[in-house]
Amino acid sequence: MKRSHAIEPFIALLNRQAELIGELATYEGSLQEIVSQRDWNRLEQLLPEMTNISEAVNRIEEQRSDMFAEIAASVGGEVSFARVVSRLPEDVRTELSTAYRRLKVAVLALQSRTAGMDAYIRATMTTTRGVLQELYPEHTSQGYSRDGQGRFDTASAVMVDRAL
Repeated sequence: MKRSHAIEPFIALLNRQAELIGELATYEGSLQEIVSQRDWNRLEQLLPEMTNISEAVNRIEEQRSDMFAEIAASVGGEVSFARVVSRLPEDVRTELSTAYRRLKVAVLALQSRTAGMDAYIRATMTTTRGVLQELYPEHTSQGYSRDGQGRFDTASAVMVDRAL
């Protein structure tokens, strides 16, 4: 089989997407540091940058999906990435598999960073909620039950100064 004209741009998109996701993972590390330091001004600067990268990743994902459909159609209309790759020439298969693997590793790195950030925020929220509940039990509420029904107390609101 001849090398499809969509293979080279597809591999380039895979590599670019992996780079962008790697950048996003780096920003996620910065985000965790900024949140733990409670530097809200830096947070306001960082979030738009992360949003731009995330939007770029989404645009590439759409292009990649379209290109994959074109490549899949050229090898018999398969929908499985593994089956499509198995029907390509050896040199293309190796190059494509390497780029795809690089993308998967970047995604796993980002998921790991995100999970770390999520754990930190959940622990902080639980601690803050526990402290407030001990200090001001009349001002705390469970919020919503498991079935989505609101359970709000009528006590006045409490403002917590987190800059201290």
